Amino acid sequence: MPTLAEIVYKITDTVLNIQPGNVVSVAAEIHNSSNTCNPLSELPFTEELATRIRKKKAFPVLEISTENLQKRFFSEMSDEIFSLPMDYYLKWIQDIDFFIEIGWKLSDPGTNEEREKYASVRRAADTIINKIVKAEKKILFLNFPTKQLAELINSNYEELLEVYLQLMNCNYFSLKMKAKDLSENVLIHNDIIINSGVEQLKLTLKKQSIEVLDGSLGDQHILSLPAGVVSVELERHRLSGVFSASRVYYKHSVFNDVKISFENGNIRYISFPDDKDENKKVKEALEEASAYCLMKTGLNNSISEYTNFSVYDVCISDNISLCFFDENSNEIVLSNKKAYLEN
Repeated sequence: MPTLAEIVYKITDTVLNIQPGNVVSVAAEIHNSSNTCNPLSELPFTEELATRIRKKKAFPVLEISTENLQKRFFSEMSDEIFSLPMDYYLKWIQDIDFFIEIGWKLSDPGTNEEREKYASVRRAADTIINKIVKAEKKILFLNFPTKQLAELINSNYEELLEVYLQLMNCNYFSLKMKAKDLSENVLIHNDIIINSGVEQLKLTLKKQSIEVLDGSLGDQHILSLPAGVVSVELERHRLSGVFSASRVYYKHSVFNDVKISFENGNIRYISFPDDKDENKKVKEALEEASAYCLMKTGLNNSISEYTNFSVYDVCISDNISLCFFDENSNEIVLSNKKAYLEN
């Protein structure tokens, strides 16, 4: 298993190319809610990152929060108190060259009251991210796993951490070459077919919308890791046929072996292998999803098995994923790593 030091070196030197004198904000969280195991799981990575940044003669600014503090913000403060003036954020942004977020983020906090507060906070966070982009600064989301994440997806934390480190230790040059090959030889066509078992799904690409996540920032201001995905927007009304998904991910729930049939972009049917109450929520989310949808193709051959966390799994080499979005912009991901593209 690669060490934290090896992963951090790739982040600071390969991905971000941090230079002497740069100021780098590193945001991490202490997971100290009442039933959280290993509350300090993010700190060794944070310390390693801060040490490497300082060795490069740059300046790490550590911004540590806690789960309990965030819960108190949600429960005890009104939006008016919780929201700081935008001038405060603009001054903070101006002094920082790179922003690094260590941990993954929960997409569905639970109760309706928490969801409303969370939605307000997320809108504020989106505004800040937009200000960071407008100021031409860089922000990196590392999606580091925690035991809470492992519990949500019914995974072993140590195994999940090992998978994460393997994904992060990929050959970034190889990702660039694979992305180039895919873009020039497959995604060059407007109309393609996804073969998933005996099923076929015809689709039309918006080729001008191709985005490559290969671990290089380039002109981008926002980057999410692990890397190894080529994403392209689809013409929703041109989706016709059947896609067989070995995994469907929605709000940290995972559904196996789901088939979805489209006709001119409309869903004709969704079939599940068993009859469970929770199937209804993903079925409704898909039926009411917005017209905006994506196809993602994985490039990262560091792992080959699903983890049940979509952020990692969409990166698996040759894994084909269709991505839809519910009314709150939560992603619904349908994946099949045995599917393949055909012109």
